Amino acid sequence: MKLVDDIVVAEDSKLLLQLIQDALLAHNLGHAVVVCPDGAKLVDLVEDRLCMGKRTALYLLDIVMPGLDGIAAARRLRELEAQRGVKPAPILFYSQRESDAEIEQAVEACWPARFVHKQSGARADQLAMAVIKLLEDLGTDAG
Repeated sequence: MKLVDDIVVAEDSKLLLQLIQDALLAHNLGHAVVVCPDGAKLVDLVEDRLCMGKRTALYLLDIVMPGLDGIAAARRLRELEAQRGVKPAPILFYSQRESDAEIEQAVEACWPARFVHKQSGARADQLAMAVIKLLEDLGTDAG
């Protein structure tokens, strides 16, 4: 499944960010993988991308990041998409934090979205498989 648009990833760990990017590309996901080190930079990047008319196939967001966390960033992304009249791109939230009411509310408020628990020792490849499953479940077009 090769997407015609980019996947945008926000992750504060440089090592995990590189592993995720490599895994997504190894699974032939996304035209390109665009990376951000935190939620604030993600929002700025997406705002610029929307102004340029660039589409995003999927957002992959770590929930726990310094400054603007993944949930707050996702809510801001949805505001930006609504302001531009752009169809919301799916969001895959992930964290070592267990799912709770806050995460469940974020998934619901930011639909289409899903949460994946990133267990200790989990491989980036498992996130790539979660991306594939989410896109298949949502029937997202691949190019």
